[in-house]
Amino acid sequence: MKIVRLYYNTICHLRFRQIVYLIWYKMKWTYLKYNYTNTDIGNIGCTGIDWDMPSILNDTHSDGKLSFTFLNKEKTFQKRIDWTYKEYGKLWNYHLQYLDCLLDERLKYEDRLDILIQITAELLSGRLKLESYPVSKRLINTLIFIHKYSIRHNDINQSVGLQILFLKNNLEYHLLANHLLENLIALSFAYCAIDHTDSGQKYVNQLMHQLDEQILTDGAHYERTPAYHAQILTHLLQLIYLLDKLDQHSDIRIKIREVSSKMLGWYKKMCSAGMPLPLLNDSAESNMPAYLELKEIADKCDVTANEIVWGQCGYRMLKNERLTVIVNCGNMSPSYQPGHAHSDMMHFVLYDNQRPVFVDAGISTYEKNERRLLERTTGMHNTVSYTHENQSQLWASFRVGKRAVLRIIEERENELKAEVKWHNGMIHQRYMVLNENALIIEDKFLYPKFSGSFPKSNFHMDHTVKDNVQVHKDSVQVDTLKMQFYNHRNIAQENYLQSRDFNKQFDAIRISAYFTDELKTVISWTQ
Repeated sequence: MKIVRLYYNTICHLRFRQIVYLIWYKMKWTYLKYNYTNTDIGNIGCTGIDWDMPSILNDTHSDGKLSFTFLNKEKTFQKRIDWTYKEYGKLWNYHLQYLDCLLDERLKYEDRLDILIQITAELLSGRLKLESYPVSKRLINTLIFIHKYSIRHNDINQSVGLQILFLKNNLEYHLLANHLLENLIALSFAYCAIDHTDSGQKYVNQLMHQLDEQILTDGAHYERTPAYHAQILTHLLQLIYLLDKLDQHSDIRIKIREVSSKMLGWYKKMCSAGMPLPLLNDSAESNMPAYLELKEIADKCDVTANEIVWGQCGYRMLKNERLTVIVNCGNMSPSYQPGHAHSDMMHFVLYDNQRPVFVDAGISTYEKNERRLLERTTGMHNTVSYTHENQSQLWASFRVGKRAVLRIIEERENELKAEVKWHNGMIHQRYMVLNENALIIEDKFLYPKFSGSFPKSNFHMDHTVKDNVQVHKDSVQVDTLKMQFYNHRNIAQENYLQSRDFNKQFDAIRISAYFTDELKTVISWTQ
């Protein structure tokens, strides 16, 4: 019954369309065994475009065309690329299939063309299974490459047609959110790039609808994960650039520019605290570019960053001359797809003179394992945790059952008070105020006292400050910052692994302040 309730608490949040397509795609691929071989979409126009737009490249490709480094893991193939290589996990294989290397000007043109011809043969033969998300990313990269170099190759054209037909018949309605948005950007890009604008109008219209739903009034993507926000914005800017070059969809270009300006403004505010970037939710260094990288691309598209006031996104910034604090005071979003959300309401990160001190513990994997579950838990964030419980019911790699609910009680400049009602009935209330001299945090927690355990407030420190931490009875010194605790039971220094990226971890220190009902923390500076 416990498993049944878990599934129910997960499925009840899904949209009807998701459930229908989950069933349909399961039948389609398991029992009906659909095979996409018809690529007759007519002639693919490729007039050549002077594509001088910069690219964001975090993955590396060395030793010619057979060595790839994704997610901080390198693989060198001996003679030909194994496009189904899964030893490093599914996400690594996806990065291989994206073909970002086609836009890497550090590689020889001949090597990149050979890589494209290799994967084309695998796709046309059916040896490489088509999947909608990598198809979406690969289509854009392929079309940019063949347009830039005016490539005319029958097999490549046939492969492009095959992927377009597959994608239009396999839009990720069962997932929705950023997956569907990426599908629609890719189809809109593809139909315009191959000079089939009328055929693609349906997908352009759907894209406009999804932008209305997924991009919030303050410019944030509604999954509230900065890394995916940046990826979506990059692809929207690529679409604007293409439409400008082709002089198509002038009305659509205006809307996408408006959306992109808001998104760029939101990202600029998120990055304003300094480096390294706050890795909130499922963000990692390799998929979260610096603001200036995005701005360079935006400049090519005549897109400027709007001045943004955070609201709907559920993040708030407290800031004085010395400290910058970013607080997560939003609910899981969207309710029907919280796969990239963590159980971290009222979690915060803190910068001291642009230097990270209290950080998000980060993510290192998307695999279905204990590490993935741990990195999403309440205890791995700078909020109050209780034993091994979580605010929301996490399970598998991306699933959430019953959810916590956050309510903002008071909000003023540099002041925030909110209440989090956990899925199991426990309640955490946090008040934060940043004045000229200190950050003050007051926590109240309602929990079952008969259990013999106590709640604790967690402070995960960046690995760069671990050698400068001194723990005393009532306080902790971190470089020039002093943490003073009131009404606490005890203070513990614990070790944890900080993840700055996939498969990239550092030894770091966490301070845990245990308390009974109420805890007051004052963070000030001594210099």
